[in-house]
Amino acid sequence: MSVLVFFIIIFVLLLVILPIKIKTKISYNLIRNKGLLKFYLFKWNFLTLKVKIKTNYIYFTTKKNKTFLVPIDLKNQTNIEYVDLIFILFNKTTFNTLKMSMNVGLYNDPFHTALLYGALQTLNSIILSVLKTKKLSVIVSNKINPVYNKDIGTIYLSSSLTFTFFDYAWGILLYIIKLKKVGKKYETRWN
Repeated sequence: MSVLVFFIIIFVLLLVILPIKIKTKISYNLIRNKGLLKFYLFKWNFLTLKVKIKTNYIYFTTKKNKTFLVPIDLKNQTNIEYVDLIFILFNKTTFNTLKMSMNVGLYNDPFHTALLYGALQTLNSIILSVLKTKKLSVIVSNKINPVYNKDIGTIYLSSSLTFTFFDYAWGILLYIIKLKKVGKKYETRWN
């Protein structure tokens, strides 16, 4: 075996076993319906996307103006196996931090700004507490700034997560085994 083949095998094994840390930063302006999504791998920005949300789609645009459409269909939730796979992969991912920051307010209207502030503070606290109960090691931060001098609705989200390809492959293998077991039990029950 040559030295090059040995190093390639070692590199692939390290890539599969060692945890990979990805950071994401999302900034989204609700009033203008424009956002920016950045992915970082070891402090290197490897992907930047512009985001727009429409009624049934999310538009992602790259720096080269290639557009990707992601459908949002909340009515059709019959794909239970897909949800189960996402749940398994969610369990295999380690969330390190999740920081949410918002600037919200209505121009010259402190009453409605205070109502909006309270509602968003409650909603964010619920979302972050659910994540904290599912993943105890995550560090969460919730910050909302009320603004009275202009109409503003900007959301900033920063997160850091760690995963390994081995854990994902193991999770997918467990999912396939569970799916075959459930499928055989289902067939024997109804036949």
